[in-house]
Amino acid sequence: MSFSCPLCHQPLSREKNSYICPQRHQFDMAKEGYVNLLPVQHKRSRDPGDSAEMIQARRAFLDAGHYQPLRDAIVAQLRERLDEKATAVLDIGCGEGYYTHAFADVLPEITTFGLDVSKVAIKAGGENAIRRSLFVSLPATVCRFPIPVWTP
Repeated sequence: MSFSCPLCHQPLSREKNSYICPQRHQFDMAKEGYVNLLPVQHKRSRDPGDSAEMIQARRAFLDAGHYQPLRDAIVAQLRERLDEKATAVLDIGCGEGYYTHAFADVLPEITTFGLDVSKVAIKAGGENAIRRSLFVSLPATVCRFPIPVWTP
């Protein structure tokens, strides 16, 4: 999976803990394990996406196991349908990573990406990320991911 610079749309390459384009636009990885590719000038609000309160409420609800059967079913479908040559899984609109982490847990050989516009959600997901997950806050136009796409 590759990313494009949200400012000039040129390819981003990873250099240590940053993503940098040929025009030298640089996006640093946060210590929590995410990178924010949503430039300030492209935001329609100060904090787009879910608020901290929404994330906390969702986390409490999900941690109570209410969606565990659905999560298990989605993970089973992903394992069944995933091409054997696949190297990555992308969870668009991942929030704090409830499903993303499940994908990474059962598919340790695959790199798992979680994308969301909410920096608060991405930060929460990144704090809980395992080594093979990357959480990114960005507009969808800067992400290039090869097809096939599967949605439950």
